[in-house]
Amino acid sequence: MYVKRLVEGKIISAWKEYPAVIIAGPRRAGKTTLVKKIAEDTGATYVSMDEPDALLLFNKDIKEFSERYLGETAVIDEVQYGKDVGRKIKYLVDIEKKRLLLTGSSARAISTNVLSFLVGRAYWLTLFPFNLKEIAAAKIGKNVSTPEWERLTRTTLETGCYPEVVLSDPKMRKERIATIVRATVSKETTELANSDETTVWATMKAISATRGGPVAISTLSELVGESQSRIKRVLNAMEESFLILRVAPYTRNLAKSMRRQKKIYFVDPGVDAYMRRFADPDGVSMETLVLSELLKKGYRPYFWRTKGGAEVDFVVETEEGLVGIEVKLRAKRAVPRSVRSFVSKENPSAVYIVDGLGGSWEERVGRTTVEKIPVWELWARLPEVLGPYP
Repeated sequence: MYVKRLVEGKIISAWKEYPAVIIAGPRRAGKTTLVKKIAEDTGATYVSMDEPDALLLFNKDIKEFSERYLGETAVIDEVQYGKDVGRKIKYLVDIEKKRLLLTGSSARAISTNVLSFLVGRAYWLTLFPFNLKEIAAAKIGKNVSTPEWERLTRTTLETGCYPEVVLSDPKMRKERIATIVRATVSKETTELANSDETTVWATMKAISATRGGPVAISTLSELVGESQSRIKRVLNAMEESFLILRVAPYTRNLAKSMRRQKKIYFVDPGVDAYMRRFADPDGVSMETLVLSELLKKGYRPYFWRTKGGAEVDFVVETEEGLVGIEVKLRAKRAVPRSVRSFVSKENPSAVYIVDGLGGSWEERVGRTTVEKIPVWELWARLPEVLGPYP
C-alpha cells in the first residue's frame, strides 16, 4: 500500500529548481518507497547503493556508472555508502548536468560528504516517519472523528510512526518496531559511534531511565560505566542516525543555552515505548509524540525552565513570535502556574496546552491566549518551517 506523503509535492517542486535534492532521514522512514514513486511518476532512473554491483561500479568508475545506471534525471538511493561520494556527485551535477535525487540515513555523512560539495545547488530535506495526519490518512481516510483520533493517538504512543509499523497487522507492530530499533543500533549507530553495540544499548537504557528531565553527561557516564568522551560520541551517533534528539533549554543567548544540561528524547514514540518494554503511555510518551510532530513540521524545539523550577515542555520560534507548548497526557481545565510564569516572563505570541483527548478551551493570560488543543490539531496551528533539519 502506497501512502502519499505530505512532502512529496515539495520534493518535486524543489527538483525543478535545484540540480540536486537530498533527502536524509532515519532508516525505514519510507525514503526508498517515496523516491521510487517519484522516479516512476517523473520518468527518472532509479539505482540503490545497497546493490553490490552498482556500489562497486560507482566506487571504481563514475563515468561508466553514469552510463549504465543514470538518465538525465536520476534517483540514487543510500548514496552515503559510496567512496569519495561528494566529488563524484559534484562531477555528475556540474559536468554531466544530471539532475539528481539523493537519499541517505546519516545526517553527518550526507552533510559532510555530499552537501558540502554542492553549496547553493542542492535542496536538503529530512524525511521522518509518518506524522499524525499521514497516519490518519493511511488508516482511516479523510473524515476522522474525535473518537477515532483518540484511538489513533493511543496506538501511536504505543508503537510509533514508522510506516511499516503503522501499516502492519496490529499483532505484529511491537515486533516490527523492535526490529527497526535493533537494525538501526547495529547497522547505523554503532558504526557511526565507532563503538561496541553493548555500550550503545547501555546508553539507550540510560536515556530511557532519565527520560523527562535534563540529564548531565556525567550522569549517563556513571550509569553506563564508560568515559564521558565515549558517551558524547555515542550520543552524537544516536542523533546523527535520528534515534534521539537533545533538547536544550531556551534562553535568548543560544550559545549559553547549548552549554546547559539538555533533555534527551527518542525521536519516535515507538522507540520510546520499546525501550520501556511497551509499558502504558505516560506524560513523557506524549511529550515524545509532540516532539516528533514538531520535528516533522521543521522546528528545532527548546524547553523553558526557571531557576525556581517553573517549566514549559517545549518552546519554538516562529515568524509571529515565541510559542510555548505544554504537554499533558490528559489536561485539566486550568492554566498551569508554570505557563502563567512563562507568559509573564517571555510574552509569547501563543501557548498551547496539548493532550491526547478531544475538546478545546482557551483563556486569556495577560496579552497571550492560552489554548488547550488535542495533539492532532497542533499541525494546523503552527506554520511550516522551510529548509533543512536544524
